[in-house]
Amino acid sequence: MLDTITFDFWNTLYELPSKEIVDNTIQNLFLVLNEADYKLPHSEVAEAFGKAWNFANDMQREKGIDIKPIGQVDKLLEFLNIDLEPKWQEEFYTAYTDTLLAYPPSLKEGVAQTLPVLAERFKLGLICNTGITPGLGLRKLMASDGILDYFTVLTFSDELGISKPKKDIFIHTLSLLDSNSKYAAHIGDDATTDVWGSKNAGMTSIWLAPLAEYPVVYADYHVRKVIELITLF
Repeated sequence: MLDTITFDFWNTLYELPSKEIVDNTIQNLFLVLNEADYKLPHSEVAEAFGKAWNFANDMQREKGIDIKPIGQVDKLLEFLNIDLEPKWQEEFYTAYTDTLLAYPPSLKEGVAQTLPVLAERFKLGLICNTGITPGLGLRKLMASDGILDYFTVLTFSDELGISKPKKDIFIHTLSLLDSNSKYAAHIGDDATTDVWGSKNAGMTSIWLAPLAEYPVVYADYHVRKVIELITLF
């Protein structure tokens, strides 16, 4: 009988960052560079941002290695062939990581109603592949939305140094929860990082896919809304 459920963060608990967030992040980076007297075209900054993001995302998905936000910033500056002075490096990093908190994403439909019900029956954990905003910032977001205290354990890839789909991040989280993978489930939207990753760690896998027409063969369950978890187990 299941006693533990772990959640993905992006597109499971929270909506994905909007285009507005991405555009404002790039704009803030562009402004810092201008203040530091690097007069680059906006398009060049945007291109380097995309390259840095893709590099970090590929490392997560293909090798299970997390590139922390500071490493992403270093890669971005490398693509721009810029060596910022320490003062500007700090401002550039802040612009890169904190813009999301100024334009906070919304909770996914049903999350606020589902978590308190599940927390009465299960140990809840979070397993998040962080992006440009580190775990420290995402904790603040969860606290401001009133969902932080429902989780016993929070695992952020930038803090651990490994990422989904590597099974170690699931096993690490279950160890902190004092849970056995046989009695634990993981829910997430990504067929590779969440479904295959959790299945490979010996967990019950739940694929959150509202619009999917075809199943993922290695998913134990397919749900279209988070709130379905209340009656699933």
